[in-house]
This record gives sequence, C-alpha cells and structure tokens, in this order.
Amino acid sequence: GYDSRFFLLGHSWGGGLGTATLLKDQHEFLGWIEVDRAHNSQGLYLEYITNFERVADEQLLLGNSAEYWESVKELILMVAPPSYQKDDFFKLNIEAFEAEQTLRKENIINDAANDVDIVFDYNLFTTLWNIITFQNTFIAQGLFRNLDYTEQLSEITIPSLFLWGTYAMVLPAAFGQEAYDTIGTRTKKLVIFERSGHSPMRSEADLFAEELISFITENK
Repeated sequence: GYDSRFFLLGHSWGGGLGTATLLKDQHEFLGWIEVDRAHNSQGLYLEYITNFERVADEQLLLGNSAEYWESVKELILMVAPPSYQKDDFFKLNIEAFEAEQTLRKENIINDAANDVDIVFDYNLFTTLWNIITFQNTFIAQGLFRNLDYTEQLSEITIPSLFLWGTYAMVLPAAFGQEAYDTIGTRTKKLVIFERSGHSPMRSEADLFAEELISFITENK
C-alpha cells in the first residue's frame, strides 16, 4: 500500500546502485544496509594495491601459501600506478577473487560453500558471466574508473548499517570505514566480520543475520 516503508540492502555493485537510489530519493526507506559495496569505485584501483600488500605481507609472515602471495606481490609491481590502466584494473579484480579463495583454503575466511547451492557459488559459469558482464558493462564504459559518491554520502540521512569482511579483497574494508565516516546520519554502525571476505552473509551467516535483524528492529 501507499503507507509501505522499506529497508534498502545492497551488496557489492548493488551498493553502488543503492547509493545512487538514495541520493535520488531516500524518503521511502527506513534504513540502509550496505554489504561490501562499491560507492567509490574510482578509488578501488589504488586501494586494491594497498590491500593486496597488507594481506600478502600478513600471510607471508604467517607462512601461508607463500608461493601464491609472492606472485601477488609481483603482480602489484607490474600494475603499480601512476596512471589507471583498464587491463591492470581487470587483472586486480580477478586476482581479488582468487585471493579470497586462497584465504578460504587457509581457513582464514570461513568456507561456507557446502551450505550454498552450487548455482549461487563461485564456479566456472559464474566466473565467465562475471568476466563478460563486468568487462563489457562496468569497465568498458568507465564506471569503475570514474564513479565516486564519497562527497555526496553526507546527503544520506537515514539510519545506516555497513557490513564488511576483514578480508574483503574484492571491495576492501577501507571503503566501509570511509562510508561510516562520511555518511550524513547520526544513527549508523560499522561491523567488520573477522573471518569474512566479500560475502559475510555466507561466511558468517549467523552473525550477519543477528546484525541485520537488530538494525531493522531498532529502526522500524
């Protein structure tokens, strides 16, 4: 009915769409829930490099998958700035998914694959689909080079919850902190899941649900 009110939840690129939606009209929503989102894809190129260096150094110190993380450090040297390169960005994005898979194998990120239908898991089909659509739609059209809503986040004033994984390689946790610091509401919370990557709703499902339910209950 006309009196219906909603919470808006977006994950990954859905966070970019969610940001755009709220900047256009937020009055229909009681709250905003963002999960490892893309409000500042312009800054992602440099943050990929910073985040890869942080995690690679950490894992090498722990003695985990040394050969893999050394190859990551070599990749960073190959794609280092000063200037944005579309092909390099694409390499880093692909490597981010591979890095999270390695972290799952090392039991740094909880592996919830056995609890998820294979259709929705990362597999050959979803990987190819992601490459084709991501490259042709987002990268080729310049969205990931130019999109940055950071300075407009102060315009969003509804209660907001930011949910991120510590080992979010695809969209690093630095963006969660950036969103929390910049959002224009006093009712806000940032939750960092210690054993999660890009999808805490899978790797720490119970804790994710608790945070979600608590936020909705407090702001409905």
